[in-house]
Amino acid sequence: MIDSHTHIFDKAFDGDREAVIQRAAAEGVERMILPAIDSTSHGALIECLDKYPSVCFGAIGLHPTSVNDNPAWEKELELVVSFLECHPGRWVAIGEVGLDLYWSKDFLKEQQHAFVKQIELALAKNLPLIIHTRDAWDEMIALTEPYIRDMRAVFHSFSGQEHHLSKILQYDNIYIGMGGVVTYNKSALPELLKDVPLERILLETDAPYLPPVPYRGKRNESSYLPLIAAKIAEIKGEDVNLIKKITVQNTVELFFS
Repeated sequence: MIDSHTHIFDKAFDGDREAVIQRAAAEGVERMILPAIDSTSHGALIECLDKYPSVCFGAIGLHPTSVNDNPAWEKELELVVSFLECHPGRWVAIGEVGLDLYWSKDFLKEQQHAFVKQIELALAKNLPLIIHTRDAWDEMIALTEPYIRDMRAVFHSFSGQEHHLSKILQYDNIYIGMGGVVTYNKSALPELLKDVPLERILLETDAPYLPPVPYRGKRNESSYLPLIAAKIAEIKGEDVNLIKKITVQNTVELFFS
């Protein structure tokens, strides 16, 4: 399996990162995609890429909440470009990038500007996007409309409604990231997931956040990825091994082809 979205470089793993990676391997998680947040964690991210080169693969980008109330966000974008120019073969994607209005709606224009710049960067570098969207789905659909036919992307930890999903699924180059939320009792995702072809689904944990049941409220980690695969298999009425096989193929197609 491949965990298509994990922050194993996060401080939450500083005490046992090696053991976490070993547990993931024991559960069949062979590779992990590590999306950047901002310059405060670039060092930790790159350290993971250097220490675990056959397991950890990096994405570079500026998270939308790191734009909020940050007078240096344009400098942060310049840093993203610099990383791409200096180490062009190191990055498998631009991410995570997008729109997030959960914490504040005051910085929407700045977030939109940063996101468009990074979409254009991904297109110029022929890299896929890892897209973060929270409480901004209408704005996201509107902003990506001019680009979505040309870009390759995953909408990670999908949380939109049916009409957002229908819009996204029109394009074969776009994938949906499914994580621990799909296991939650009150989640709308199981019903929505019935309409998503297996060929469009990626597995993710978003560790250390959003752990699946029965670990809700605890630190998430990549070794829990089989629980997400099992839930999707249950929803789809398919064998879990088929879910694992196809989602690996999808992840390879997006990030490693």
